[in-house]
Amino acid sequence: TFSLHFRMKLSKPAKLEISPTSHDFQALAPTPTAAFEFTVTNTGELPTGTQFASLLGPDSSEFQITADSCIGTFLAPLGTCKISVRYVPGVVGTKTASLQDQATPGGAPTASLTATSLRPAALQFEPGMGSGHSYGSIVNGSSSAPFGFVLRNTGEVNTGAIVPSIINPDGGTSFSVSSTTCPTTAAGLAPNATCVVNVVFSPGTNGLKSATLQVTATPGSTITSSPLLGTGLNPAALAID
Repeated sequence: TFSLHFRMKLSKPAKLEISPTSHDFQALAPTPTAAFEFTVTNTGELPTGTQFASLLGPDSSEFQITADSCIGTFLAPLGTCKISVRYVPGVVGTKTASLQDQATPGGAPTASLTATSLRPAALQFEPGMGSGHSYGSIVNGSSSAPFGFVLRNTGEVNTGAIVPSIINPDGGTSFSVSSTTCPTTAAGLAPNATCVVNVVFSPGTNGLKSATLQVTATPGSTITSSPLLGTGLNPAALAID
């Protein structure tokens, strides 16, 4: 007599896995981030069913699938495909969602998505500082005391270098920036920090003069004050009758 022994090997079922399993996006509202690519792999020994990817979670509307080579395909054992996701910030703050790719058979693995949306750098005059300034009457050839315009970065990231300039609608050079504490290097002004631009009035001729202070930073935008006003006077002179 003899006996036959059969050994049956069972193949591992299809199993989808996403790599990496999480990604954190950083963005400046409202600019979208670059897309990040996830790799989906079938780690089983049998083909998957048809795949379908989706975004889930409380803030899923602020994430977008920008490319998907997995959708509608069957993934062979050890086969891979790619899904790209980007973050499109709405309001500032921290956001969460997840990317899910599913197939039957194959499962429904997910990757965690987090994002932080920051307010971009933005210069503004401190209250009352953007309404201009009147220097009164100054004798031609002399200078007023400097008046300091205080600026604040209301964003959540640094500005670029800050460049103040005088715009002279009367065509003269009666107003000038005498000094500044604002950073002139690319490091810029930190979030919520302040700096000062000092402006003096130095008339050369008689009459009312006007100008504006313009401050530019990239990033940080351009802001312009209300008019600066001052009157030039001739110096006193003695007349002999």
